[in-house]
Amino acid sequence: MTDAREPDTDDARASVDTPKVMTVKRVGIASVARFVGVTYGVVGLLVGLGMAVGAVTFGGDDDPATGFGSAAVYLFALPFGYAAVGLVSGAALAAVYNWIGQRFGGIELEIE
Repeated sequence: MTDAREPDTDDARASVDTPKVMTVKRVGIASVARFVGVTYGVVGLLVGLGMAVGAVTFGGDDDPATGFGSAAVYLFALPFGYAAVGLVSGAALAAVYNWIGQRFGGIELEIE
C-alpha cells in the first residue's frame, strides 16, 4: 500500500484560472524614454518617407533638385527629430507616472 495521493484537480485548476492582480507602482525612466524614442523615431521615418515622396513628386517646379533636396532632409531630419521629442517626452511622462503612482497608487494589471 502506498501513501501517495493524487492532487485534487479542482484545486489545481482554480489556481491556474484565477487571474492575479498586480500594481505597477514605478516604471524605469530610461526604459520608457528609450521605448517611446524608438517608437517616435519609426513614426518619424514613416512621416518623412511620405513627405519625401510628396516633395519628389510635387516639389521643385523650376529645379527638380529642390524636391530631392527636400526629400533628403525629410528622410534624415524627421526621424531624428521625432526620436528626440519621444525620448524627452517619454522620460518626462515616466517621471510624472512615478510621482503620481507613489502618491495615489499605480495602474492595476490583471494577469492570468
